[in-house]
Amino acid sequence: LTSEIQKDSPWYSRDTYTEIACDGIIHLKSTSIGSDVQRTMEVVKMRNTKMKGGIHTFTFSPKGITITV
Repeated sequence: LTSEIQKDSPWYSRDTYTEIACDGIIHLKSTSIGSDVQRTMEVVKMRNTKMKGGIHTFTFSPKGITITV
């Protein structure tokens, strides 16, 4: 299940209740810095799973996705 939100929304879903019903929320964000693009991800919620919190940058390459922890 995926959801798209408006920029600067205080919620993680448009209907504001899907985020309560789901087991996990991963917030992806893309920011332009000049001609470069910085992509970040934050695992906001992941039930019954140990995880490292915080905002992490990630990049795409021919070999896959690399996350900087």
